[in-house]
Amino acid sequence: MIEYQLFEAGFCRHCERMTLKNGRLKQCEYPAICALIKHPKQGYILFDTGYSNRFYELTQKFPFSLYRRLTPVTLKKSLKQQLEEKNIQASEIKAIVISHFHADHIGGLNDFPNAQFFCHLDAINNISNKKGIKALLQGFLPGLLPKDFYERLVILKNEIQLESNLAPFTRGFDLFDDKHLIAIPLPGHAKGQIGLYFKSAPFHDPEQNTQEVFLVADSCWHQEAFKEFVFPSNVTYLIHDNKEAYQQTIRNLHHLFNNNKTIDIIPSHCQHIRTRILEKQ
Repeated sequence: MIEYQLFEAGFCRHCERMTLKNGRLKQCEYPAICALIKHPKQGYILFDTGYSNRFYELTQKFPFSLYRRLTPVTLKKSLKQQLEEKNIQASEIKAIVISHFHADHIGGLNDFPNAQFFCHLDAINNISNKKGIKALLQGFLPGLLPKDFYERLVILKNEIQLESNLAPFTRGFDLFDDKHLIAIPLPGHAKGQIGLYFKSAPFHDPEQNTQEVFLVADSCWHQEAFKEFVFPSNVTYLIHDNKEAYQQTIRNLHHLFNNNKTIDIIPSHCQHIRTRILEKQ
């Protein structure tokens, strides 16, 4: 049985109307949500890491100072600190599934010295050798990668056919060849972006009935996007990798939501998910 718990590791601020066409014309907080997963054989695994103080250090000078100005960040506790409060040491984390390489998803990679890094080949190819403005345009801060990042890197290879309960998604990657953790491509927002699907029970109640969980990263910013089939403002396509692919991914999530209401679809910056995290603290 897989167990999991969601965490918020910092947040940034944007106008809600930017990320949801029918949203409010007011500044909202967008949490950087990540997940701690306990695999029965592999041990502790993370899905993304949120921010860390290293983000502040790396965005002091131009051009990366533009990043923190465009997305003002607040970090109260890093994921590492929150895990330590639960008596889980950074050294116990055996793997980190990287949804994509934007700074709010990889900010804490340096905090976990024993973790392997799982990601899609297209994501790696997109950030390799990028520096300065070219890196910034991809939302990528090269300094967030550990010095031994490429020695610990695992490229997703074990591609499988997905079961019908995940339609219209058809292909994924079985991380450990045991069908416990399935990475699923979610194109459009960033090259090589992946989500993570598993069947699980929460840490606080492992005897609870098994729940299907789909962590969908930045395939959308709000659950309303796939529930009500609402796209973001057209301005946001300046930062997305591919508009058509992004909209198709939301369309696929909308169909999945309508076809299988048992799956808990979790975007990485959704205020509803943040509320759920706060209620369980």
